[in-house]
Amino acid sequence: VAVKCTDQVCSPHWLHAPTAHPQMQMRPMQMQPAMQPMMQNMARNDLTRLKTQEIVDGARTGGMVILGVGLCTAATVLATGVIYLVYAITYIPDGCGLKTYFYVMGVINIAMAIILAFTTFFGKGVAVAVGHKALHEKYAAEGRDAEAQRESEAAEEDVDWYGTGAGCCGCLLCPLSLFMGAWYIYGIEKAIEASQEGAADCGNAVTVFWVLLALNVLQQCAGGCKQQQVRVVRNSGAGSESD
Repeated sequence: VAVKCTDQVCSPHWLHAPTAHPQMQMRPMQMQPAMQPMMQNMARNDLTRLKTQEIVDGARTGGMVILGVGLCTAATVLATGVIYLVYAITYIPDGCGLKTYFYVMGVINIAMAIILAFTTFFGKGVAVAVGHKALHEKYAAEGRDAEAQRESEAAEEDVDWYGTGAGCCGCLLCPLSLFMGAWYIYGIEKAIEASQEGAADCGNAVTVFWVLLALNVLQQCAGGCKQQQVRVVRNSGAGSESD
């Protein structure tokens, strides 16, 4: 090994070899700015996919919430209708004035449960349609015209079908609810009469009447809230479509 001596110290010659060329040292620094746009594009694409998935998941979650609440309400109303009919047939004497009330309320509750089930199905579809519309607006803002057009057509088709179905169910529920309200008044009158001295024997029908009446009122409130929720979702989808 060659040794190079100076006034201070002797050292091997390879310690004094020339350093790397400056361009070779700058090359990694020159590649870094070139990679930044690519990394930014990848991050942007990941963010876009995340937002799209969030929209899809949000629409699916909204539909499942409507489906769960609606089916629970419909099942409760159906069970109440069956209780009305079974109790009227089995436990209320023929001379009791509440017997007719229980029969009619059983039929009304069963019919309302069927309509609520259909309303729930249509409401879930309307929530999915709103998700399509949100994707349309997102794609249109990003300049993805083909995807925006596809989502717009899907949203329009779903709103036309499911929105119309939900509206028809609402038209059926409205007069049925009004009739049920009037029938409540009839039942309250008969329950008060059955509570008087000398009235026909009704067994425990009066107590059952008040319990089922309170349950029906709660069911009506739940059904009304669900109808309002479906109406808001449908109107938002229709409003977006008109835009």
